[in-house]
Amino acid sequence: LGLRRLQDPSGWTSFEPVSIWWRAVGKAEGMPIKAIRYLTILVTWELWKERSARIFQCYHSTAESLIAKINEEARSWCLAGAKRLKELISRVVL
Repeated sequence: LGLRRLQDPSGWTSFEPVSIWWRAVGKAEGMPIKAIRYLTILVTWELWKERSARIFQCYHSTAESLIAKINEEARSWCLAGAKRLKELISRVVL
C-alpha cells in the first residue's frame, strides 16, 4: 500500500479494516508516522464526542464548528508536548 493510495479516498473500500489502513500509514515513506497517528486519534476522538452529543444530547455541531474543535484540541495536544503533531501542524494550515 503506497502513500498515494492512503491519500486518495476514491481507492478505499468500505470493507477495508482500519487496522490495514493503520499499518499502511506506519509503513508509508515520507510520512511523519507518529504525527499522523496522533492526528488520527485526535480526529477520531472528536468525531466520537460529536456522535455522542448528537445521540444523547440532541446537539449538532456544524462542520465548521467541528473543524474548529479539532484545531483547538490539536493545539492543546501540542502545548501538552506532542512534538511530532506540532511539526505536522506547522506544515499545514488546518
